[in-house]
Amino acid sequence: MDIPTAEIPFLVQALLWAGLLGGLFYFLLDCALVHGLLRLRRHDSGETPMVSVVVSARNEEATLENCLAHLFSQSCPKDRYEVLVADDRSTDKTDVILRRWQERHPDQLRVLRIPECPEGVSPKKHALAKLIELAKGEIVLATDADCQVPYGWVEAMARTFAPDTVMVAGLSVFPADTRRGWLLPVQALEFFSHGVIGAALIALGFPVTCTGNSLAYRKSFFLEVGGFSGDERVLSGDDDLLLQKAFRAHRRQVRFCSDPASFVTTAPQDSTFGFFNQRSRWASKTTRYSPPVVALFVAIFLWYCWIALTPLLGLLGLKLGSPWAGTVLAAGVAGFLWKTLWDGLVMARGAKLFGREKLMKAFPATAVLHIPMIVLPVVFGLCGLFRWKGSKKS
Repeated sequence: MDIPTAEIPFLVQALLWAGLLGGLFYFLLDCALVHGLLRLRRHDSGETPMVSVVVSARNEEATLENCLAHLFSQSCPKDRYEVLVADDRSTDKTDVILRRWQERHPDQLRVLRIPECPEGVSPKKHALAKLIELAKGEIVLATDADCQVPYGWVEAMARTFAPDTVMVAGLSVFPADTRRGWLLPVQALEFFSHGVIGAALIALGFPVTCTGNSLAYRKSFFLEVGGFSGDERVLSGDDDLLLQKAFRAHRRQVRFCSDPASFVTTAPQDSTFGFFNQRSRWASKTTRYSPPVVALFVAIFLWYCWIALTPLLGLLGLKLGSPWAGTVLAAGVAGFLWKTLWDGLVMARGAKLFGREKLMKAFPATAVLHIPMIVLPVVFGLCGLFRWKGSKKS
């Protein structure tokens, strides 16, 4: 419906201008991400420093055996890495499994049993900090007990360090099998998008996000910045909050490991509730991000809200017979299509770079669901409506 601008109410004009500016911002952001992916290079120092692999486990009997099997089947020489596992107040057979593996690898596996966690402190951060105190390696390499690390993981992550590098982030993905219903493929692509964005931003020299499933840093750096101090009460954030601390302290001395030998596999959530609970937990820590990062995330969040609400306002206007309703509805649909187009280009580049082209089959469904998959967890997370292994948000 073609309506002269003068006939459109001021609030509607403001809404349309907000959409135009939001679309321009998002276009520039996605162009920057593609540029970052194009700049990403593989680094190999050719040397493997001593590495301490740290794992915090709480009631992980279902996955711990598989995790340990992969940790002790590495290409890295056994005298170049050790494995430290914290049994964080487990009430299942985690302790039995750890004792069995410690008998097999008495010189390489050390187990720390944590009977209690201080009040108001993130249990995982508490466990990891205790393990890092005991670590003998120059490099601390973290993963989770529900992850499966590939044969060359330790070497690939360790060799990405240059003399001035303080932290290396790795890629974590869901299993490649996309045949089990609709939720897994959508989860897999959405989760993969976090890795793509994290890699691009690190390559651009603006580290924002990473995953604790595959994260390496120098022990000396960890001690220098006070470890998790300042954020120890935040339930999540043992990964990206530490990454941003590294950037503030050392600027560009952060790298991303793009070697396929380093890609870690982790388990997806098996229910919609589990998915939203996990994403809400992740979103809860964003208030602890640095001001520039918070500003970036707020801008993205507002743009997503605009895309979600504008078509609804247009439909409501049509029902009420408003003459500007068609314009608003068309603007909302155009905003969604604009976002989908540029997101598709970013993800296509990321999928090609990391050899995950098959995931793009789920892009249409993921594009439709992406905004509620982001907006709702942010709201729930900031309101503290989530749990993690029996712990509420702090």
